[in-house]
Amino acid sequence: MRTAVNQPDSPDARATSRAFTLIELLVVIAIIALLIGILLPALGGARQTAKRVTCSGQLRQIAVSTAMYLNDYRETYYWRGDNPGLDGMDWYVYGGRSTDNLYVGGQGDFFNRFVPRPLNEYADDNIEIFRCPHDFGGWEWSGGHPHYEWVGNSYTFNAVGHPFTPYDGVAGLAGYSEARIFRPSETVVYLDTALHKAPGSWHGSNGNIAYADGSVKFSPLGENEEDSEDLWRP
Repeated sequence: MRTAVNQPDSPDARATSRAFTLIELLVVIAIIALLIGILLPALGGARQTAKRVTCSGQLRQIAVSTAMYLNDYRETYYWRGDNPGLDGMDWYVYGGRSTDNLYVGGQGDFFNRFVPRPLNEYADDNIEIFRCPHDFGGWEWSGGHPHYEWVGNSYTFNAVGHPFTPYDGVAGLAGYSEARIFRPSETVVYLDTALHKAPGSWHGSNGNIAYADGSVKFSPLGENEEDSEDLWRP
């Protein structure tokens, strides 16, 4: 009588031939871990780039909204006061969140006083365009809050000139006529606040800067007007 044996094409034999050995399984796990190690930095870089591009797009939307505002208000950039932080257009209240801002300091309730802020209606009340996607950290000077939560805006308006230059009463665009800007492609209108308040914290050493012609450039910020490639005084 012949003893039955598993033939090569029997179900049991096929199952055995398809099974992973322990060594093969470890090799597959090692390859997957290696691929993850290679891909994760690339994915992180892609996310950072996406946030930078989103920020740039938002500044372009703000620039378009500004052009519409200027058309209705005699081509004048908002308004000027003797003290921009108390009775004029300061760096932030041109647009963004009008109420519930957390600022506490010498300007009092200034950042909750303009309801709505002048540019909001030209941005179809989409105040989220005034929040940079990287503006989520807390700063010592903002009570540990993101800048948007603090004053309602992530983007500095060139109200009084270069942010590292002391205000002299005549610098900047607040209350200035667009028609008097002779080099609009070089004249700064808005910029990432982190460029001067927390350098390197949002987009690295560079940041998004919007100009009077509506263009946006990703570049560093000079330490003063003299070494800056940009114009701050029309």
